[in-house]
Amino acid sequence: MPESDRRHERRAAAARARAQERGSKSGALRNPAVIAAAAAVVVAIAAGVWLVASRPQVSTPPSASGGGEPAVSVATLAASASQNVVQPTAPEILTPTPGAAGPTAVVVTNSPWQVLIARGAVRDMTSPSGVAVDPDGNVWVVDFEGNFIQKFSPGGQPLIRFGQKGNAPGQFAGPTNLSIDGQGNLYVADTNNQRIQKLSPTGQSLASWGMGGDGPGQFWLPSGVAVDDQGKIYVADRGNHRVQLLSPTGQPLAQWGTRGPAPGQFWAPSDVAMDSKGQVVVADSTNQRIQVLSPTGQPLAQWGWEGPDPGQFELPSSVAVDSSGNVYVSDTRNSRIQKLSADGRPLAAWGVVVGANTPRPSPEAGTFNSPGGITVDREGAIYVADTRNARIQKLKQ
Repeated sequence: MPESDRRHERRAAAARARAQERGSKSGALRNPAVIAAAAAVVVAIAAGVWLVASRPQVSTPPSASGGGEPAVSVATLAASASQNVVQPTAPEILTPTPGAAGPTAVVVTNSPWQVLIARGAVRDMTSPSGVAVDPDGNVWVVDFEGNFIQKFSPGGQPLIRFGQKGNAPGQFAGPTNLSIDGQGNLYVADTNNQRIQKLSPTGQSLASWGMGGDGPGQFWLPSGVAVDDQGKIYVADRGNHRVQLLSPTGQPLAQWGTRGPAPGQFWAPSDVAMDSKGQVVVADSTNQRIQVLSPTGQPLAQWGWEGPDPGQFELPSSVAVDSSGNVYVSDTRNSRIQKLSADGRPLAAWGVVVGANTPRPSPEAGTFNSPGGITVDREGAIYVADTRNARIQKLKQ
Protein backbone atom coordinates (compact mmCIF):
# COMPACT_ATOMS: atom_id res chain seq x y z
CA MET A 1 0.00 0.00 0.00
CA PRO A 2 1.43 3.39 -0.91
CA GLU A 3 2.60 5.55 2.00
CA SER A 4 -0.05 8.22 1.21
CA ASP A 5 -2.78 5.59 1.50
CA ARG A 6 -1.38 4.36 4.80
CA ARG A 7 -1.38 7.89 6.17
CA HIS A 8 -4.97 8.32 5.02
CA GLU A 9 -5.97 5.06 6.72
CA ARG A 10 -4.27 6.08 9.98
CA ARG A 11 -6.07 9.44 9.94
CA ALA A 12 -9.40 7.72 9.27
CA ALA A 13 -8.83 5.25 12.13
CA ALA A 14 -7.98 8.09 14.50
CA ALA A 15 -11.10 9.98 13.44
CA ARG A 16 -13.25 6.90 14.10
CA ALA A 17 -11.69 6.50 17.54
CA ARG A 18 -12.37 10.13 18.39
CA ALA A 19 -15.96 9.82 17.19
CA GLN A 20 -16.45 6.73 19.33
CA GLU A 21 -15.02 8.51 22.33
CA ARG A 22 -17.28 11.51 21.75
CA GLY A 23 -20.28 9.22 21.51
CA SER A 24 -19.37 7.55 24.77
CA LYS A 25 -19.00 10.90 26.49
CA SER A 26 -22.22 12.31 25.08
CA GLY A 27 -24.06 9.23 26.30
CA ALA A 28 -22.71 9.83 29.78
CA LEU A 29 -23.70 13.49 29.56
CA ARG A 30 -27.25 12.48 28.76
CA ASN A 31 -27.35 10.43 31.96
CA PRO A 32 -29.51 12.41 34.46
CA ALA A 33 -27.40 11.30 37.43
CA VAL A 34 -24.22 12.59 35.79
CA ILE A 35 -25.93 15.87 34.87
CA ALA A 36 -27.22 16.40 38.41
CA ALA A 37 -23.82 15.75 39.93
CA ALA A 38 -22.09 18.00 37.41
CA ALA A 39 -24.55 20.85 38.01
CA ALA A 40 -23.91 20.78 41.75
CA VAL A 41 -20.14 20.76 41.25
CA VAL A 42 -20.24 23.61 38.71
CA VAL A 43 -22.24 25.85 41.03
CA ALA A 44 -20.00 25.01 43.95
CA ILE A 45 -16.79 25.75 42.07
CA ALA A 46 -18.19 29.01 40.72
CA ALA A 47 -19.06 30.17 44.22
CA GLY A 48 -15.49 29.50 45.31
CA VAL A 49 -16.41 26.68 47.70
CA TRP A 50 -16.47 22.90 47.34
CA LEU A 51 -19.86 21.54 48.32
CA VAL A 52 -19.16 17.91 49.06
CA ALA A 53 -22.35 15.97 49.74
CA SER A 54 -22.50 14.09 53.02
CA ARG A 55 -22.98 10.89 51.02
CA PRO A 56 -20.87 11.59 47.94
CA GLN A 57 -21.48 8.24 46.30
CA VAL A 58 -25.12 9.25 45.67
CA SER A 59 -25.32 11.69 42.76
CA THR A 60 -29.09 12.19 42.76
CA PRO A 61 -31.46 12.60 45.72
CA PRO A 62 -32.93 9.37 47.11
CA SER A 63 -36.57 9.19 46.12
CA ALA A 64 -39.21 9.49 48.79
CA SER A 65 -41.22 6.82 46.99
CA GLY A 66 -38.40 4.29 46.68
CA GLY A 67 -35.22 3.85 44.74
CA GLY A 68 -31.80 5.22 45.52
CA GLU A 69 -30.48 5.28 49.04
CA PRO A 70 -33.20 5.18 51.74
CA ALA A 71 -33.92 8.49 53.40
CA VAL A 72 -32.57 8.78 56.94
CA SER A 73 -33.86 11.40 59.34
CA VAL A 74 -31.53 13.94 60.87
CA ALA A 75 -32.41 12.65 64.33
CA THR A 76 -31.43 9.11 63.31
CA LEU A 77 -28.17 10.34 61.76
CA ALA A 78 -27.29 12.23 64.91
CA ALA A 79 -28.15 9.30 67.18
CA SER A 80 -26.26 6.73 65.12
CA ALA A 81 -23.19 8.96 64.95
CA SER A 82 -23.21 10.05 68.58
CA GLN A 83 -20.31 7.78 69.52
CA ASN A 84 -18.11 9.03 66.71
CA VAL A 85 -19.00 12.72 66.53
CA VAL A 86 -17.61 15.34 68.87
CA GLN A 87 -20.55 17.02 70.58
CA PRO A 88 -21.08 20.78 70.16
CA THR A 89 -18.90 23.00 72.26
CA ALA A 90 -20.13 26.07 74.07
CA PRO A 91 -20.14 29.28 72.03
CA GLU A 92 -16.82 31.11 72.12
CA ILE A 93 -17.23 34.66 73.40
CA LEU A 94 -14.86 37.06 71.66
CA THR A 95 -14.28 40.21 73.72
CA PRO A 96 -13.60 43.35 71.65
CA THR A 97 -11.28 46.06 72.91
CA PRO A 98 -13.39 48.62 74.85
CA GLY A 99 -13.85 51.81 72.91
CA ALA A 100 -12.04 50.53 69.84
CA ALA A 101 -13.38 51.53 66.45
CA GLY A 102 -13.05 48.02 65.04
CA PRO A 103 -9.51 46.92 64.21
CA THR A 104 -10.56 45.03 61.09
CA ALA A 105 -12.37 47.96 59.46
CA VAL A 106 -10.50 49.47 56.51
CA VAL A 107 -11.91 52.28 54.39
CA VAL A 108 -10.43 52.89 50.94
CA THR A 109 -10.95 56.52 50.02
CA ASN A 110 -11.23 55.96 46.26
CA SER A 111 -14.02 53.41 46.61
CA PRO A 112 -17.48 53.64 48.18
CA TRP A 113 -16.99 50.07 49.47
CA GLN A 114 -15.58 49.32 52.91
CA VAL A 115 -13.73 46.12 53.81
CA LEU A 116 -15.60 45.52 57.05
CA ILE A 117 -13.91 42.24 57.95
CA ALA A 118 -10.55 41.68 56.27
CA ARG A 119 -8.77 38.50 55.21
CA GLY A 120 -6.72 37.10 58.06
CA ALA A 121 -8.29 39.36 60.67
CA VAL A 122 -10.47 36.52 61.96
CA ARG A 123 -9.09 33.15 62.94
CA ASP A 124 -9.90 30.35 60.48
CA MET A 125 -12.29 32.39 58.34
CA THR A 126 -11.25 31.12 54.93
CA SER A 127 -14.48 30.77 52.95
CA PRO A 128 -17.26 33.11 54.09
CA SER A 129 -20.23 31.98 52.00
CA GLY A 130 -23.20 33.73 53.61
CA VAL A 131 -23.93 36.95 55.46
CA ALA A 132 -26.92 38.41 57.31
CA VAL A 133 -27.64 41.41 59.53
CA ASP A 134 -29.75 41.17 62.69
CA PRO A 135 -32.24 43.79 63.98
CA ASP A 136 -29.46 45.43 66.04
CA GLY A 137 -27.14 45.83 63.06
CA ASN A 138 -24.78 43.03 64.03
CA VAL A 139 -23.27 41.11 61.12
CA TRP A 140 -23.45 37.31 61.02
CA VAL A 141 -21.18 35.27 58.75
CA VAL A 142 -21.33 31.58 57.89
CA ASP A 143 -18.05 29.93 56.86
CA PHE A 144 -18.46 27.00 54.48
CA GLU A 145 -15.12 25.28 55.01
CA GLY A 146 -14.80 26.20 58.69
CA ASN A 147 -18.31 24.91 59.53
CA PHE A 148 -18.96 27.74 61.96
CA ILE A 149 -21.01 30.92 62.34
CA GLN A 150 -19.54 34.14 63.66
CA LYS A 151 -21.14 37.32 64.92
CA PHE A 152 -19.55 40.74 64.45
CA SER A 153 -20.48 44.16 65.77
CA PRO A 154 -21.73 46.77 63.27
CA GLY A 155 -18.14 48.04 63.15
CA GLY A 156 -16.66 44.63 62.35
CA GLN A 157 -15.41 43.50 65.78
CA PRO A 158 -15.76 39.74 66.46
CA LEU A 159 -18.20 39.01 69.28
CA ILE A 160 -19.17 35.34 69.36
CA ARG A 161 -18.74 32.21 67.29
CA PHE A 162 -20.14 28.70 67.40
CA GLY A 163 -20.33 25.51 65.38
CA GLN A 164 -18.02 22.77 64.19
CA LYS A 165 -18.11 19.97 61.67
CA GLY A 166 -20.64 17.23 62.38
CA ASN A 167 -24.31 16.29 62.11
CA ALA A 168 -25.46 16.76 65.70
CA PRO A 169 -27.65 19.75 66.58
CA GLY A 170 -25.63 22.95 66.31
CA GLN A 171 -23.01 21.31 64.12
CA PHE A 172 -22.64 21.86 60.37
CA ALA A 173 -21.40 20.26 57.19
CA GLY A 174 -20.68 22.86 54.54
CA PRO A 175 -23.22 25.53 55.56
CA THR A 176 -23.84 27.88 52.66
CA ASN A 177 -26.07 30.74 53.79
CA LEU A 178 -28.28 32.02 56.57
CA SER A 179 -31.22 34.28 57.36
CA ILE A 180 -32.40 36.04 60.53
CA ASP A 181 -35.94 36.59 61.79
CA GLY A 182 -37.32 39.56 63.72
CA GLN A 183 -36.34 38.02 67.07
CA GLY A 184 -32.74 37.51 65.97
CA ASN A 185 -32.99 33.74 65.53
CA LEU A 186 -30.76 32.24 62.84
CA TYR A 187 -31.90 29.94 60.03
CA VAL A 188 -28.95 28.14 58.46
CA ALA A 189 -28.81 26.24 55.17
CA ASP A 190 -26.77 23.30 56.50
CA THR A 191 -26.09 22.19 52.95
CA ASN A 192 -24.27 18.90 53.17
CA ASN A 193 -26.33 17.74 56.15
CA GLN A 194 -29.41 18.18 53.91
CA ARG A 195 -31.28 20.25 56.49
CA ILE A 196 -32.23 23.69 57.77
CA GLN A 197 -31.23 24.51 61.33
CA LYS A 198 -32.77 27.15 63.58
CA LEU A 199 -30.51 28.58 66.28
CA SER A 200 -30.91 31.22 68.97
CA PRO A 201 -28.68 34.33 68.89
CA THR A 202 -26.44 32.59 71.45
CA GLY A 203 -26.05 29.48 69.30
CA GLN A 204 -28.54 27.24 71.10
CA SER A 205 -30.12 24.69 68.77
CA LEU A 206 -33.87 25.35 68.56
CA ALA A 207 -34.99 23.12 65.66
CA SER A 208 -33.75 21.11 62.70
CA TRP A 209 -35.81 20.26 59.63
CA GLY A 210 -35.16 17.98 56.71
CA MET A 211 -33.22 14.98 55.51
CA GLY A 212 -31.81 13.86 52.20
CA GLY A 213 -34.50 13.19 49.61
CA ASP A 214 -36.88 14.68 47.08
CA GLY A 215 -40.15 14.47 49.00
CA PRO A 216 -41.92 17.38 50.70
CA GLY A 217 -39.77 18.72 53.52
CA GLN A 218 -36.73 16.83 52.27
CA PHE A 219 -33.72 18.50 50.67
CA TRP A 220 -30.78 17.88 48.41
CA LEU A 221 -28.06 20.51 48.85
CA PRO A 222 -30.24 23.29 50.30
CA SER A 223 -28.20 26.42 49.75
CA GLY A 224 -30.40 29.47 50.41
CA VAL A 225 -32.98 30.29 53.07
CA ALA A 226 -35.27 33.25 53.81
CA VAL A 227 -37.84 33.98 56.52
CA ASP A 228 -40.87 36.25 56.05
CA ASP A 229 -42.67 38.42 58.60
CA GLN A 230 -44.99 35.55 59.53
CA GLY A 231 -42.10 33.21 60.21
CA LYS A 232 -42.61 31.09 57.10
CA ILE A 233 -39.39 29.65 55.72
CA TYR A 234 -38.38 29.59 52.05
CA VAL A 235 -35.61 27.24 50.94
CA ALA A 236 -33.65 27.13 47.69
CA ASP A 237 -33.51 23.32 47.36
CA ARG A 238 -30.72 23.38 44.81
CA GLY A 239 -30.20 19.70 44.04
CA ASN A 240 -33.95 19.15 43.64
CA HIS A 241 -34.29 22.22 41.35
CA ARG A 242 -37.13 23.74 43.37
CA VAL A 243 -38.12 26.20 46.08
CA GLN A 244 -39.83 24.84 49.18
CA LEU A 245 -42.08 26.71 51.61
CA LEU A 246 -42.21 25.57 55.25
CA SER A 247 -44.40 26.66 58.13
CA PRO A 248 -42.77 28.40 61.15
CA THR A 249 -42.58 24.94 62.75
CA GLY A 250 -40.97 23.38 59.70
CA GLN A 251 -43.98 21.64 58.18
CA PRO A 252 -43.90 21.52 54.36
CA LEU A 253 -46.56 23.82 52.88
CA ALA A 254 -45.70 24.03 49.18
CA GLN A 255 -43.00 23.34 46.63
CA TRP A 256 -42.50 25.15 43.34
CA GLY A 257 -40.50 24.23 40.31
CA THR A 258 -38.98 21.36 38.40
CA ARG A 259 -35.75 21.27 36.46
CA GLY A 260 -35.90 23.22 33.22
CA PRO A 261 -35.58 26.63 31.51
CA ALA A 262 -39.28 27.58 31.33
CA PRO A 263 -40.80 30.25 33.61
CA GLY A 264 -41.30 28.72 37.06
CA GLN A 265 -38.72 26.03 36.41
CA PHE A 266 -35.21 26.09 37.88
CA TRP A 267 -31.76 24.67 37.36
CA ALA A 268 -29.81 24.53 40.63
CA PRO A 269 -31.44 27.54 42.37
CA SER A 270 -28.99 28.75 44.99
CA ASP A 271 -30.73 31.49 46.96
CA VAL A 272 -34.11 33.05 47.71
CA ALA A 273 -35.28 36.40 49.10
CA MET A 274 -38.58 38.15 49.80
CA ASP A 275 -39.72 41.62 48.77
CA SER A 276 -42.17 43.87 50.62
CA LYS A 277 -45.08 42.49 48.55
CA GLY A 278 -44.38 38.93 49.64
CA GLN A 279 -43.01 38.04 46.21
CA VAL A 280 -40.27 35.44 46.08
CA VAL A 281 -37.03 36.35 44.28
CA VAL A 282 -34.87 33.38 43.26
CA ALA A 283 -31.26 33.14 42.06
CA ASP A 284 -31.83 30.57 39.29
CA SER A 285 -28.10 29.98 39.04
CA THR A 286 -27.44 27.58 36.19
CA ASN A 287 -30.23 29.14 34.10
CA GLN A 288 -28.24 32.40 34.45
CA ARG A 289 -31.25 34.45 35.53
CA ILE A 290 -33.29 35.87 38.37
CA GLN A 291 -36.90 34.74 38.69
CA VAL A 292 -39.73 36.40 40.59
CA LEU A 293 -42.65 34.33 41.88
CA SER A 294 -45.94 35.37 43.42
CA PRO A 295 -46.57 34.50 47.10
CA THR A 296 -48.33 31.37 45.80
CA GLY A 297 -45.45 30.38 43.53
CA GLN A 298 -46.73 31.61 40.18
CA PRO A 299 -43.97 32.89 37.86
CA LEU A 300 -44.21 36.66 37.41
CA ALA A 301 -40.93 37.71 35.79
CA GLN A 302 -37.50 36.54 34.76
CA TRP A 303 -34.46 38.69 34.14
CA GLY A 304 -31.11 37.97 32.58
CA TRP A 305 -29.21 35.44 30.54
CA GLU A 306 -25.61 34.34 30.32
CA GLY A 307 -23.06 37.07 29.68
CA PRO A 308 -20.90 39.88 31.08
CA ASP A 309 -23.07 42.86 30.12
CA PRO A 310 -25.37 44.80 32.50
CA GLY A 311 -28.35 42.64 33.42
CA GLN A 312 -26.57 39.47 32.33
CA PHE A 313 -25.12 36.88 34.70
CA GLU A 314 -22.54 34.15 35.10
CA LEU A 315 -23.87 31.86 37.83
CA PRO A 316 -25.76 34.30 40.08
CA SER A 317 -25.44 32.77 43.53
CA SER A 318 -27.26 35.04 45.97
CA VAL A 319 -30.01 37.69 46.01
CA ALA A 320 -31.27 40.37 48.37
CA VAL A 321 -34.08 42.94 48.16
CA ASP A 322 -34.19 46.41 49.74
CA SER A 323 -37.22 48.28 51.07
CA SER A 324 -37.80 49.91 47.67
CA GLY A 325 -37.90 46.59 45.86
CA ASN A 326 -34.48 46.90 44.25
CA VAL A 327 -32.76 43.55 43.78
CA TYR A 328 -29.06 42.93 44.49
CA VAL A 329 -27.32 39.97 42.89
CA SER A 330 -23.98 38.30 43.57
CA ASP A 331 -22.95 37.71 39.97
CA THR A 332 -20.43 35.11 41.05
CA ARG A 333 -18.40 34.14 38.04
CA ASN A 334 -18.43 37.70 36.74
CA SER A 335 -16.95 38.68 40.14
CA ARG A 336 -19.30 41.61 40.57
CA ILE A 337 -22.43 42.81 42.34
CA GLN A 338 -25.39 44.01 40.28
CA LYS A 339 -28.31 46.18 41.34
CA LEU A 340 -31.60 45.85 39.46
CA SER A 341 -34.79 47.87 39.74
CA ALA A 342 -37.99 46.25 40.96
CA ASP A 343 -38.87 45.56 37.32
CA GLY A 344 -35.46 44.12 36.45
CA ARG A 345 -33.69 47.08 34.84
CA PRO A 346 -29.92 47.25 35.49
CA LEU A 347 -29.16 50.23 37.75
CA ALA A 348 -25.59 49.73 38.93
CA ALA A 349 -22.73 47.27 39.07
CA TRP A 350 -19.63 47.03 41.25
CA GLY A 351 -16.55 44.95 40.58
CA VAL A 352 -14.39 44.00 37.61
CA VAL A 353 -15.57 41.37 35.14
CA VAL A 354 -12.62 39.06 34.50
CA GLY A 355 -12.45 37.85 30.91
CA ALA A 356 -9.97 35.80 28.93
CA ASN A 357 -7.69 38.81 28.42
CA THR A 358 -8.44 40.59 31.68
CA PRO A 359 -6.15 39.98 34.66
CA ARG A 360 -7.85 39.39 37.99
CA PRO A 361 -7.98 42.70 39.88
CA SER A 362 -6.02 43.35 43.03
CA PRO A 363 -8.16 42.75 46.11
CA GLU A 364 -8.88 46.39 46.91
CA ALA A 365 -12.25 47.45 48.27
CA GLY A 366 -14.96 47.33 45.65
CA THR A 367 -13.47 44.38 43.75
CA PHE A 368 -14.62 40.82 44.32
CA ASN A 369 -13.46 37.27 43.75
CA SER A 370 -16.39 34.85 43.41
CA PRO A 371 -18.75 36.76 45.73
CA GLY A 372 -21.27 34.59 47.59
CA GLY A 373 -23.98 35.64 50.04
CA ILE A 374 -25.43 39.15 49.93
CA THR A 375 -27.82 41.05 52.18
CA VAL A 376 -29.18 44.58 52.69
CA ASP A 377 -29.84 46.15 56.09
CA ARG A 378 -32.67 48.48 57.11
CA GLU A 379 -30.63 51.54 56.15
CA GLY A 380 -29.98 50.21 52.64
CA ALA A 381 -26.34 49.26 53.21
CA ILE A 382 -25.16 46.23 51.22
CA TYR A 383 -23.05 43.44 52.72
CA VAL A 384 -21.25 40.85 50.58
CA ALA A 385 -19.45 37.64 51.47
CA ASP A 386 -16.43 38.09 49.18
CA THR A 387 -15.75 34.36 49.30
CA ARG A 388 -12.41 33.80 47.60
CA ASN A 389 -11.01 37.00 49.07
CA ALA A 390 -12.05 35.63 52.50
CA ARG A 391 -13.60 38.90 53.69
CA ILE A 392 -16.85 40.81 54.12
CA GLN A 393 -17.42 44.06 52.23
CA LYS A 394 -19.98 46.75 52.96
CA LEU A 395 -21.38 49.61 50.88
CA LYS A 396 -23.35 52.49 52.35
CA GLN A 397 -25.53 53.89 49.58
